[in-house]
Amino acid sequence: MSKQSIDRRSFLRLFAGAAELVSLDAFLAGCSSRSEESSSSGDSDSSQDSSSGGSSTSSSSSGSSSDSSDGQGEEMSAAANPSTIGGDTAIVYFSWSGTTRQMAERLSQVSGAPFWRIVPTNPYTRDYDECTDVARQEQNDNTYPTYVGDIDDWSSVNNVLIGYPIWWMDLPQVVKTFINDHDWSGKTVVPFDTSYSSGWSGTPDDIEQMTGATMKDGLALMDRDLPDGYDQVDSWYAGLGL
Repeated sequence: MSKQSIDRRSFLRLFAGAAELVSLDAFLAGCSSRSEESSSSGDSDSSQDSSSGGSSTSSSSSGSSSDSSDGQGEEMSAAANPSTIGGDTAIVYFSWSGTTRQMAERLSQVSGAPFWRIVPTNPYTRDYDECTDVARQEQNDNTYPTYVGDIDDWSSVNNVLIGYPIWWMDLPQVVKTFINDHDWSGKTVVPFDTSYSSGWSGTPDDIEQMTGATMKDGLALMDRDLPDGYDQVDSWYAGLGL
């Protein structure tokens, strides 16, 4: 490979491979830090819902299921998702441990827009190490896990704020499934993510390529920014002009 052929994305991929030798903590970045997962504040988000259904994209197993409530006993199921957005702005997010969920909830409070949670049909395990293995395997196999339900009035939504953790320097595969399943024509997309230390990892460029949508500047929060970093959501959203 020539020096000219190594673009930014390729560099990030090479860096990700090297990072594996250093620590697995770079994997379940932000939304899945060990400290958050085991916290007593109820931040541990449940991706282990057992509702049936999902998208039409071919399915792959997302890991074994476990207890379907977070640290406060809160049931986080797809049944909580609205079937319709009822406006021109939607917040769509996936969260494993709760960090991205908290960001989405803060964004909903500031914007007044409803949020819709991407719930994998086959829940991700709550075990940190097992989940890192599953997520890596999904990326290597280029599989697209299905999710539960859908947004019935998607065509009426003009602005989509889409949130996710950074997993192995990339979008979680189930988020890619959601993106691939929808028509993004005429829509404006605003990304937001959480990570341990990797920031965007090139994901806004990936989303732009996958959707062809108009992109606005997003907000990336890293583990060292939290919890005070959630306060950045207010000023960031105000500057979007949505």
